[in-house]
Amino acid sequence: MSAKNRLRIWVVEALDALGGSAHLVEVSRTIWEQHEADLRASGNLFFTWQYDVRWAAQTLRDKGVLTSMAGDRSGVWSLVRPAIGAPSVGGTDWSGAEIERVVSTYMGMLGAEMKSEPYVKAVAIRSVSDSTGRSRGSVEFKFANISAVLDEMGLRFVAGYKPRPNYQAQLRAGVADFVRRESMTAFGDGLLLVDR
Repeated sequence: MSAKNRLRIWVVEALDALGGSAHLVEVSRTIWEQHEADLRASGNLFFTWQYDVRWAAQTLRDKGVLTSMAGDRSGVWSLVRPAIGAPSVGGTDWSGAEIERVVSTYMGMLGAEMKSEPYVKAVAIRSVSDSTGRSRGSVEFKFANISAVLDEMGLRFVAGYKPRPNYQAQLRAGVADFVRRESMTAFGDGLLLVDR
């Protein structure tokens, strides 16, 4: 798949993570935060991606994935349906069971990273997505939210998921519960603490 075509997927993932609609700047920021490494490694696309994302959005409008902007000057991009592919429940709060699942999976990645063990993000994302019905973008966005919670708590977070605040209140409680319950057994004494 060409890098330009990947932008279409990233636009849908970003909009799904942002609740189904957002301004271009919010979509671009989300794409950058989730795919900075991909963009930097994409050759010439790195220099044109913010232009090309507009092309991707127009292509998605032509395919009926995004709503038409005919006569609309608000600058808001909106999904016609929640996500491409599997049904998504994007835009709704995550349930307690979904939060427990995503936090547990995230902490598994963090534990592997801290022990210098290999792990595959795509496998973790797919696992959460398959068990919750959430899109890839939504799962990655929630992983970044977990990073924000851990960062606010003064704890380490997965390097590949920059902290993204404005998370669901129940997520903070879920992360705190996990850390209290599992940190000593899952990660060893003090392994989660930030080196300051």
